[in-house]
Amino acid sequence: CTHVHEAVTHKMIRPFLKRLMTDEIAASLRADPSMEELVGGLDAYAELVLTRFENVAVKDTLDRIAMDGSEKFRVQGRAVVIEGLADERSVRGFALYVALWAHFLRGAVAAGDKVRDASAALVSAPWAAGGGGLEAFLDIEEVFGVLAQHAGWRGAVGREFEDIADAETGFEATLLGYIFGVGHSCTGGEL
Repeated sequence: CTHVHEAVTHKMIRPFLKRLMTDEIAASLRADPSMEELVGGLDAYAELVLTRFENVAVKDTLDRIAMDGSEKFRVQGRAVVIEGLADERSVRGFALYVALWAHFLRGAVAAGDKVRDASAALVSAPWAAGGGGLEAFLDIEEVFGVLAQHAGWRGAVGREFEDIADAETGFEATLLGYIFGVGHSCTGGEL
């Protein structure tokens, strides 16, 4: 896939995104009393967003969407994960997202490809020879904030990362496990 519409219509990526949106992101909004008027429309809104991304005429690229992953997680994902963990809700989809991002970075660095991110040097360094790999990546407080010290979060990302790399489990089985709610979970714990 090179375009967003290709990814969003993929038989496994679309259900992953839908579950992430409805189970983890929307849960954060449902927990906020000031969002009460919007709660009833969250599932429809998730569907609307996915439908917009399916639009072939937009021709949005995955490269552009993936650019600056560190900033996107820092601004858009980190607070949802922290809140979810504090409320003992599942954040497995976000753990899987970060594990997939880590695999992408590891592959890009190994191939000598340029990582397009405002913090490219920071997020690439763990994947260079002797850089420390996933543990060093999850230590990046500039991206992960207090999550860098959260053993449950780190363990969840690590399990997803290992499952993706495992020859028997692999990417597809790991993604399907999340979509259908089978396998690991990541909830709660001290922040």
